[in-house]
Order: sequence, then structure tokens, then C-alpha cells
Amino acid sequence: MTKHVNQWEEEINESVLQEEVEIERVPVNRLIDAPADIRNEGGTTIIPVMEEVLVVEKRIRLKEEVHITLRRTTSLETQRVTVRKEEVDVERVPGNGSDRV
Repeated sequence: MTKHVNQWEEEINESVLQEEVEIERVPVNRLIDAPADIRNEGGTTIIPVMEEVLVVEKRIRLKEEVHITLRRTTSLETQRVTVRKEEVDVERVPGNGSDRV
């Protein structure tokens, strides 16, 4: 009995997920009465950036917002991979009438 391994290359198609983050700074320059919270609007996370400014009194002004949007794309990529398979060859040996392998 002999055993050997065959190998060959095959092309496979595999989906690849990619994510991109877009960051945009949006100037606001508006006086506000209280600190603003982080919020989500339609898949975009908005992070308020505040600073204190002196007027006649101290007030909070919303300086800008950082908008973070996640975008996903899926593409189909072809790759070459090595595939292996074992095969066994059986050889009958003539002899004393028994079926030995």
C-alpha cells in the first residue's frame, strides 16, 4: 500500500469587509447655557468641543462639533490557495491464497 498527497492551486472568491471612518470638524461658535453631551445622529457620532470665554460674565460657547461617521464596504477578492488531498493505492500481492494487502 502506498499513500501520497496531491496538491494543486484553486481560485476562491471571498468577501472582504472594509471600514472607513470620516472625521469632519464643524465650526459652531454658539454660546450655550450648559455643557453639551455626545450624541448620535443618523450613524454619525457628534462630540462637542467647548471652551469658556469671558464676556461680562462667564458663559459656555459650543466651539465646534466633531462628526464621526463609519462607512462599510464589501468587495469580492480572488485569491490563489493551495489545496491538498491524500490518495491511497492498494496493490494485491499474489501468494498463498490469502487476501493480504
